[in-house]
Amino acid sequence: MKNRNSLLILTLTGVVVLSILSCKKKGLELYDEAANGSSIYFKEAISSKIQLQKNVSFGYVGYSVMDSVLAIPVAVTGYPSNEDRTFQLTITNATTAISGTHYSFLRPPVIRAGRVVDTLLLRINRTADMALKQYEINLLLEQNGVFTTSLVDTSKIYLKYKILLDDIAGVSYLWTTYSRAAAIVNYFGVYSRRKVDLMIEVLKLNPSFFYDPAAGTITTTQILSFSRYMYYWLNKEATEGREYLDENGVVIKMGQYAN
Repeated sequence: MKNRNSLLILTLTGVVVLSILSCKKKGLELYDEAANGSSIYFKEAISSKIQLQKNVSFGYVGYSVMDSVLAIPVAVTGYPSNEDRTFQLTITNATTAISGTHYSFLRPPVIRAGRVVDTLLLRINRTADMALKQYEINLLLEQNGVFTTSLVDTSKIYLKYKILLDDIAGVSYLWTTYSRAAAIVNYFGVYSRRKVDLMIEVLKLNPSFFYDPAAGTITTTQILSFSRYMYYWLNKEATEGREYLDENGVVIKMGQYAN
């Protein structure tokens, strides 16, 4: 019985060792950088079945927010290099945003030394025309002397990235369909998009206060306190030489009962 058990242990040990060796061999065969080259792709595509798209909207942010930085991870197959590796990034003809006006890259397209994942950084600028029109940036990764684009995916979605830019927000329901819209005008004054942006920023309000009727009941105390504080704040700023203009270039003021 002892010899039989020893033989069984030796047999199981042999199976385990062979399995490990087999897995290692299979892993090596799975990717051969020397034969296939290093392929580049947008990392987020690994978990997506549709083309990658990011929306950048300034529609519901504060008055003084003038830009935003967008980080897009880019990955490569194979092993890290001890040198920086530049990749080919093309802005396609479908792009309507203007480089240097609506956006700019904070660093060149490169996979830095010691990395297999790096980041594209774009600064998105909030421009006046974004309040009227949505713009697009369409990015495409292409093959160059360093990287291939040969991942197995006939759709090639791992090479494409669309970014939508705007500064569009609907008119706040408080001035339109709210049951106490007349009181809003009396205390908050005439509607302006820039006034709403300023109130969000100064009062540290969630945008849902102005844009989501289901967010909660607005109280009389809130209307009174918000309007009075904004009246005080705007006057204080004006005495120190700072005025805030709406989208029509008119000085922002609160309603007739705010004081």
